[in-house]
Amino acid sequence: MKFNFPIDVSMEDFVKNGKFDCIKIGQTKEYILHNFPDPDIGGLSMSHKDNIWVYGSFEFFFYKNILTQIYCEDLALFGGEGLKIDKWIFGKPLTLLETVKELNCNIIDFSLTHKFVGSSSQVAQITVSNSNVTLGFSSEEENERDCNCFRLRGISFVG
Repeated sequence: MKFNFPIDVSMEDFVKNGKFDCIKIGQTKEYILHNFPDPDIGGLSMSHKDNIWVYGSFEFFFYKNILTQIYCEDLALFGGEGLKIDKWIFGKPLTLLETVKELNCNIIDFSLTHKFVGSSSQVAQITVSNSNVTLGFSSEEENERDCNCFRLRGISFVG
């Protein structure tokens, strides 16, 4: 759907509540096409081959025409032509420690997990309890365990 103005999307609302304007996991492509701006890439057909729609930095993943995931790896958080993104705490690069502090200051319940990937790399994930939004972190340093070396690498919402 063509709008004469960009839709405002709050990253705070997204992280706290899983709200990406009116978009929710489980909605159909048809619903999104009729109630949300047209994507920058994708959305031109309703075929099963058209499984990823791009809105600036954000990717909408579909399976059998149902939205299954919203993902953002480009943390510039650009909304494309149809979205205006309120970045909230994501206006600057964040470390794991800074993110934990921000979530605590905003009284947001979350879980934190650490995993080893391969023989020496470590990743961390914060999953927000209320929304199930996941913030992924990784270290640029091999065998690094200092939380200040873990940088935010992506935001994901599977629902």
